[in-house]
Amino acid sequence: MSLFSALFGLLVLFIVVVIFLLSYKKTWRIVISSPLNWVINVFYHRITLDKRRVAHFENHLQMFPWLNQIETNWEGIRDEMLSFLQHGSGMNSVRTTGGDELNKKGNWRMAMIFGYGKPIDEVKNSFPFTLSIIKKLPDVQNAAFSLLKAGGIIPPHVGSTASILRYHLPLIVPDNGKHSWLTVAGADIPWKEGKGILFDDTFEHSARNGANKDRIVLIIDIFRPNHSFIDRVIQKIEVWKRTQDFMSSTQQ
Repeated sequence: MSLFSALFGLLVLFIVVVIFLLSYKKTWRIVISSPLNWVINVFYHRITLDKRRVAHFENHLQMFPWLNQIETNWEGIRDEMLSFLQHGSGMNSVRTTGGDELNKKGNWRMAMIFGYGKPIDEVKNSFPFTLSIIKKLPDVQNAAFSLLKAGGIIPPHVGSTASILRYHLPLIVPDNGKHSWLTVAGADIPWKEGKGILFDDTFEHSARNGANKDRIVLIIDIFRPNHSFIDRVIQKIEVWKRTQDFMSSTQQ
């Protein structure tokens, strides 16, 4: 790394910190449109423009060997989820940051169990086995169970941040996946029970469950591998900001 590059990196970091301090608000909704968020988007826009970016990672267990702990125990995780559905309060209808455009018919439901590095208090007693595994895993940001009702469709969309890669662990897949699949960057990827899927959700993706029974997957958000010191700093700032957003929303 040249002296110029190092000095430029320090200058950028200084600007980011200054903007962060100037844009800090106790009401976290304001942060979404703050200069801090703009700076973060600039850095991650560079990632989404990278032509070498991969949409679907077929070697996910080589990239993140610790995911094998999830797949090895998928049946226990599935049973815990089924018990929750039978005895718990059920799942919440998914509401996205842009409104309900992705869930107009209410076919997509979710139970978040791990948010920004912390188990969700309201449901943590329902998932002791699953959380005992997740809490030991590195680089996990969020985890949630996602249910797509029979005949349900999640329209094409892209993720809200480039800081994570998204992992699906299929738990309940009707008809062995003949009528339900995930589509990423135009390619259909069938769900298979106990077989994980890792993809970059900054590519357009959608989901379909054409079967006559509900489909359930465990979704885990994994920190994208860092590329540079500046990337790591921006990632940590963004995660901290999003954590505050999340905590603020749960207290309303």
